[in-house]
Amino acid sequence: MHQRIRRIPPRENLCTTDDGDAIKHIRNGTVVVWWYERIKKNIDAESIPYVDVIFRFLDPNDEPAGVTSAQIGVSRLGSFRLGTIWKDGKCIAETDLGDDQIFSVDFTDGTWSFMNLHGNKQTQPFFKNDYPLRTQPTGDVLSTLISFPVPKGNLLIPCVEFLYRCYGSTSDMARILTTYPWDQIVDKLYADTEKDPTTWLVQPSPDIPNDDALFLASVRYDAYAENAAKLIYAQLDNAHGRHLKETSLEVKPWFQGPARLRVRGRWINDHKTFLCYEITGMSQPLDRAYEIRRDKYSKHDPENGSILTDPLKAKLELPKEQDPFAITDLQEPDQGSSRWSKPDPGFRVLEPRCSFTTSFVERSFSKRNVVPVEPNETRVRSTGDPQGYKKGVGKITAVAKRVIGDGGILQSMWEELIRLEKENRSFSSLAWQSDRDGFVQSANFRLLSLPAFTDTDTPEDKNRRWLVYTGNATRRRGMLVARMEIDHRFFYLLELQRKKLRKKKIYEEEKISGLLLEINNASEAELEISRICNKIRFSNGNFQKLKSSFDVPHWIFRHRLSISSTLYHAFEHMGVTLDFGSPE
Repeated sequence: MHQRIRRIPPRENLCTTDDGDAIKHIRNGTVVVWWYERIKKNIDAESIPYVDVIFRFLDPNDEPAGVTSAQIGVSRLGSFRLGTIWKDGKCIAETDLGDDQIFSVDFTDGTWSFMNLHGNKQTQPFFKNDYPLRTQPTGDVLSTLISFPVPKGNLLIPCVEFLYRCYGSTSDMARILTTYPWDQIVDKLYADTEKDPTTWLVQPSPDIPNDDALFLASVRYDAYAENAAKLIYAQLDNAHGRHLKETSLEVKPWFQGPARLRVRGRWINDHKTFLCYEITGMSQPLDRAYEIRRDKYSKHDPENGSILTDPLKAKLELPKEQDPFAITDLQEPDQGSSRWSKPDPGFRVLEPRCSFTTSFVERSFSKRNVVPVEPNETRVRSTGDPQGYKKGVGKITAVAKRVIGDGGILQSMWEELIRLEKENRSFSSLAWQSDRDGFVQSANFRLLSLPAFTDTDTPEDKNRRWLVYTGNATRRRGMLVARMEIDHRFFYLLELQRKKLRKKKIYEEEKISGLLLEINNASEAELEISRICNKIRFSNGNFQKLKSSFDVPHWIFRHRLSISSTLYHAFEHMGVTLDFGSPE
């Protein structure tokens, strides 16, 4: 049964590079990423194994139609996520799957099972009825899923999805685990393999972020985790030994015991099976704390110290939407070429978080060599490991930062607005403003990017520093702009993206006021919001400094301890009465 796909704009930091080369053969029409199949060796660039990514064409009514496929590097699945919609080589939208779901599952071996899907037969009839997959003239397994029992049914997750999203925070982790034998994997992931079973000491390589240290520690001290990680390449090596060009992967959870998964997808099989398109968060094992150790070169020892090479990057040129980096899977980066780290959408750590400590080892250096590196000497980049020279290919790594907590003020404000819309008959619509598609009504909001400074602007250095937000692909702050229709009046809530600042030993969000406007003409609202987005950059996010320039009813408010109380008082000042329950 075909189901019309509802589109929403891509979320922040999704598909911010030029990935069109991978699907350049799909010239006509609009396609949606539908499925992941087998993995295979990449002859042109051996450190970037391919995944068979299946696409469905969309007809004029956005219903899935024909099928096509592409070989795409396993390290590119941060862009080619199930449900993303592409046209002319660009991601133009995502499938609206509603709210993310959180499932409590058991990762213990034996409590879950693998489900194999074969090319010439589908043993699960609900796939044919609810989510048709392509058939092939072979009895081989084309894809494997993990099936977790959940109340009244099961949760199905493609193994390739679990590998990319849950084994590591960067595009390198899945790539390394599918490329190299175990001894080389250890060399690439660990700076030192010294063990301390008492503290679970782990020393990641310099390129491996602390977000991945728990996985690396588990692999060092937990035989089950080590075997789960070893199994990935072993399956590919076994297939190569049998002269098979490609194989489906079985991927186990890398720890055992109770776990929670945050996923987006849809119910199929008469609401008995939840089919996961994407994992957006996961809990951590809590049975052992661990210690992260890093080298710190601070002592100058001309005779016995190491020689350090520090790349000196030129002034950063921000990536622009109309001029992103082109990514290739056909070549590997040049040795010594510049490296670029790009943010992907964040991945939620479902609390509580596993405890850890961080320590440093003082090292000595004899000499520091400073090598100038121009960040944009090439417009072509690759996710692979550096090989050879003078190809004009740089290195790029996608990073899905592990996010702790509830998403901060912006998420809390949005969730409260959704609740108010449901509980107040006078609250007739809620939408958020996107960069490209105007106002959108969907469960998950996006941020409106603040504009970059132009050559004619005269900002101070503090304004430039305030605007920078390295967690966004644009490297600029965003703003939540929510539009609400209440009693036939239109209100606009503006909330700026906050940075996290360190206060003693904890990080807290910046304290920034919010702004509530009433504008009942859509064209006037568009002009006013654009004006505010321009002006706010020169006041470092202080709406009070713009107060004298507002010509519409407005209220600038500080945030109280309770989100409900904050909104209650803000709307009260605008003459709006809503049922908040019991605001504090």
